[in-house]
Amino acid sequence: MTTRKESFAELEMLLEQKPDDIDSRMVLIRNYRSQLGSPDNQRRWNVHVMWMIENYPNEPFLGGNHINFSNWPADYEAAKALWLDAVSKCPDDVTVLRNAVTFLFVRDRAIAETIVRKGMAIAPGAIEWHVALALARRMDWHEESSPKKRIELARESLAEYRIAFDAENSSQKSDLLLVEIMKASCRAGEFDAAASIAKVILSKGGSDSMSQKHAWHFAHIAVGHLALSRNDVVGAVFNLRQASGTGASFAAGELFGPDLTLADALLGLNEYEAVDEYLGVCRECWPHAEDVSAWIHAIRSGIRPSLRLQSSGI
Repeated sequence: MTTRKESFAELEMLLEQKPDDIDSRMVLIRNYRSQLGSPDNQRRWNVHVMWMIENYPNEPFLGGNHINFSNWPADYEAAKALWLDAVSKCPDDVTVLRNAVTFLFVRDRAIAETIVRKGMAIAPGAIEWHVALALARRMDWHEESSPKKRIELARESLAEYRIAFDAENSSQKSDLLLVEIMKASCRAGEFDAAASIAKVILSKGGSDSMSQKHAWHFAHIAVGHLALSRNDVVGAVFNLRQASGTGASFAAGELFGPDLTLADALLGLNEYEAVDEYLGVCRECWPHAEDVSAWIHAIRSGIRPSLRLQSSGI
């Protein structure tokens, strides 16, 4: 019986003879991606992804395929150069631009934003460009320390999300954008507006899907922030506890995890017990938060930790 490893080896040999056999290459990419825990598989996956970028940069699937800079910096830089070359050669191909933006966004956001603006000039009605700019400002917000500048960034992000929401025809995508508008309103300090959206979200029944659970999680955070802005600490604590009970789960690879902003604000008011409970749930649903155990230990030792992370929900 042929093992999976042997079948992979056969496909690799086939591609040496017929490099344009895209179907076989896609089989390898999909399988290597499902087994990226192996450094050898990750290296091979990187090679195939880079070959696709160089030869078929307009393949839609490339938008979701990244190369981990931390583990493979040379491969990332090589892939980055290939994307920039593809954008130069195909300046009017929206799919190429979209794929390049997706690849470059986290590590090379300024370059990605330049490509986004090229895309806006070619396809000004495309909602995705506004969403990308909104996300860029959101990431800038998380990295900024000046309160005044953070408000400006939040308002810019909010404006882009609103443009995207007004242009979106899909009800499902509109619901997702509405959640982002609510979160951006919180970042901008517009808690009344955020809570109004939150109450609409919380009033809806419907599915028990993960996206719905995420929406409920952040809706309670928004209402909690409004309560805090009105000096209603009891209401803020209640909504923090409600947010932890939504059943939302955040995968290790997600850019943003559960919200920490409300919990951090409540720590400043010495609501250690409620925050301890909340972080305990976060530790279970968000494996990316390596620091959560340390925060819990600090709280139980009577020390206030800083919960501010780049990847912190709102």
